[in-house]
Amino acid sequence: MEGPVLENDVIRPYRPRRRTLEHAVPRARQSVAYVVWVPREQAARRRAPSLLLKLLVALLVGAAIALSAPKALADKFNTELSDDVASLGMGTAGINVSRGPYSVFYNPANIAAKDTGSHFQLVNFQFEGTGGYFATTSSGNATNFLNLSSVYGAIKNNPNEFVGGRFTLYPNITLRNLSFGLLYEQNRGAIYRAFDGALRVKARDRLAPTVALSERFASGILRLGASAQLVTVGNADAVIPPAIPADPAFAKVVSSNSGLVLNGGATLTLPVRFLPSFSVVARNIGNTRFSATPLVPFGDLRTEFTQPMTFDWGSSMTFYLGRRLEMKVALDYHDLTNKMDGGRFRHVFMGTELVFYDIIKLRAGLAHGYPSLGFGLNTRKASLDFAAYSDEMDDRLRGAQETRYVLQYTWEIFQ
Repeated sequence: MEGPVLENDVIRPYRPRRRTLEHAVPRARQSVAYVVWVPREQAARRRAPSLLLKLLVALLVGAAIALSAPKALADKFNTELSDDVASLGMGTAGINVSRGPYSVFYNPANIAAKDTGSHFQLVNFQFEGTGGYFATTSSGNATNFLNLSSVYGAIKNNPNEFVGGRFTLYPNITLRNLSFGLLYEQNRGAIYRAFDGALRVKARDRLAPTVALSERFASGILRLGASAQLVTVGNADAVIPPAIPADPAFAKVVSSNSGLVLNGGATLTLPVRFLPSFSVVARNIGNTRFSATPLVPFGDLRTEFTQPMTFDWGSSMTFYLGRRLEMKVALDYHDLTNKMDGGRFRHVFMGTELVFYDIIKLRAGLAHGYPSLGFGLNTRKASLDFAAYSDEMDDRLRGAQETRYVLQYTWEIFQ
């Protein structure tokens, strides 16, 4: 060895058990090898990058909490047209990590990602219920959340309990660089308010033929994409005052219109360790005017409105923890220019996913100040995903928690 031996160094003889490139010398000339045990100070310096990474994650979480402010209704910051269960389990942080058909809604640039594959999904189905829905059905009250009269009969006996649900159909054909499909979604519910005897009704229905194009450049380092969606909406957040009719109907409070939604996205993935990736998505390019006759009349009202153009930012990193074991970490910030006028924490969505052998996936996240959990099972032609998450009913941060449980099943002819 050359150079002086430090005082804290400990030198011990070591004869390698197998011949490696470093020790490939003739046996007759093979000499004793030595290993220098690194002092504590040097070992601590080597651990520094790992500690800095953990500190960075902690600072991101702490900053999000510190920037919180009690403004705006939470669900309006879910700027994508529809959500998949995988992203809901990750705190809706899907701008960078969502792959396959739902990239159309999160970030069309990622349709060109290498791991998108080919999907011919005849079945892509979600069913979701609120905590109040499962509580009333388990107590023997038959509830059809699409029928307000049925919901009213159940919630009147369970005041202050939001009873609602959602089902989504999204058959599609998605190839690398191209996707088209048809989204149909109904999301409805109501709550009977004990303090004034009024009925609050909410609805968020969607019908949208979709098409998206994407391309990759520089071996996938840069991806660009765009999507077009002819969207029919059915929206309601109304209060029916006391003296509620015996047969209340969603149609009387739901406003339905159509508009052409144009979105564009760009993703940059650095070809370095952990594959840091950054995205920007422009939604409702040129401002979307919902004024046309609806393709499906979700309700009787026709209230025209304009959805402003917004920009979302997403980031992610991938850590390879072992053979066929990886962890994804994602952090999204919706509405960069705050066109929707909300507290900063309401814009933040973050989550992580552990992937075992591309079959089992465990997820956790944080959105609207509430944690989320989920898991997924994948095979070549089918997948089953579950998530439990919370949304915000009130206009205050963590003011009125609405817990939801959602299941998604997909089956395709080939992948």
